[in-house]
Amino acid sequence: MVNAGAVNAVGVPVKEGEAIVALNKISAVLVVILAVLEAIFEFKVVRLELILAVFDATFVFNVLIEFKLAVKLAVFEVILFVSDVSAKVALVVSAVIEATFEIILLDKLAVSAFCNKKAVSVVLNLVATVVVKLFRSVVLAFKLIRLDKVAVSAFCNK
Repeated sequence: MVNAGAVNAVGVPVKEGEAIVALNKISAVLVVILAVLEAIFEFKVVRLELILAVFDATFVFNVLIEFKLAVKLAVFEVILFVSDVSAKVALVVSAVIEATFEIILLDKLAVSAFCNKKAVSVVLNLVATVVVKLFRSVVLAFKLIRLDKVAVSAFCNK
């Protein structure tokens, strides 16, 4: 960029015109270097602003995801509580129904013994026995469901 004749050996004076031409050419190179450095700086600033915007968006999404997960956890806790309570209520209700069926069975046996009608007594006894056995199967199913809910609850609380 600088003419070879514009610069002399060290300590040798140069003509004023040659020095001005050399300085003008050096200043043109410096202007280009400064423009390139400014473009690099602007690119880095824009890139940094873009990265910060992405981080802000990520933070907002993380907060939303955290809130969504907290809501899901609360819903699962309510479901688990309701399932636990409903299983306990079902067990109590089944025990009451079982006791009622046993009272009915005893009542039917007493009536049949009083009436002394053998055929009616046998049929009523058979029906009551089947109903009680069927109901005991239902109670066992409720107990198994309850155990399953307890196992799921224990597994989820780990």
